[in-house]
Amino acid sequence: MRIRKILGRVVKENITHSVAKLENDRYAVGQLALGQTVEMDAQFDTLDAAFEHWLATLPLHTKPAQWECSDEHEAQP
Repeated sequence: MRIRKILGRVVKENITHSVAKLENDRYAVGQLALGQTVEMDAQFDTLDAAFEHWLATLPLHTKPAQWECSDEHEAQP
């Protein structure tokens, strides 16, 4: 499936690491460009799953503690 929109990216030492939305409303992570085709086994069903994978695979040597994901942004009952 082809990439429809790049949702975000980080550039580190000439490596671009992106999260993208596909034409089939699924998501992809990696070194991506608009219009690029992504194989089915590299697609994610949800943005949350794609983001978690993107964060875990960022091209950094060590990830600062403040980069850890949390659910604090979700609405409280």
